[in-house]
Amino acid sequence: HLKRFFDLLIADEVHELKGGETAQGNALGMLASACKKTICLTGTLVGGYAEHLFYILYRINPAGMLRENLKYSQVQQFVARYGTLEYIRKTALRGPGLVYSRGSKCREYVKHRPGISPLAFARHLLGSTVFVELPDVADHLPAFAEDVCAVTMAKDQAEAYRELEGKLKAAMKDRAKAIRLMGTYLTALLSYPDRPFESR
Repeated sequence: HLKRFFDLLIADEVHELKGGETAQGNALGMLASACKKTICLTGTLVGGYAEHLFYILYRINPAGMLRENLKYSQVQQFVARYGTLEYIRKTALRGPGLVYSRGSKCREYVKHRPGISPLAFARHLLGSTVFVELPDVADHLPAFAEDVCAVTMAKDQAEAYRELEGKLKAAMKDRAKAIRLMGTYLTALLSYPDRPFESR
């Protein structure tokens, strides 16, 4: 629908869309197909596994994947080509005193391991990717400053905060409980002013 109707799609944090069956990932694929050009932004393109790249590439450049005879369901073949697979075989031992079921004595399965071949970058990314670091663009960024502004709590919020603080302090008077509750005490009191509705 609306194939190449729009000129440009800019998708930020695209590494979040690496899942094969996620609604957001599928939305990226549909939006990319409706646009003539797609720009994907990310600070972490690959999380160490070749499969993280597979679905992103398929959504933004399915023609490139099809040229390699890779279907959308063939992530395992992509990882075999550009990543690392671990083949595991578990065999039941035989001998006196060993008990095992009547089922299969041998199980085999494949596990994806960290690692990605530079060939994946050469074939799929080199011609369409720009790697930019902060110093490369720092001169062109607007001035930036951070300031801390203290905000006083509303009266009813402050009262509820003091009540929560009192309950936590009372619970921590028991030395044994104090050690266990210290994390809860700090987290609850620090987050309460911003998110009082999450307090229990």
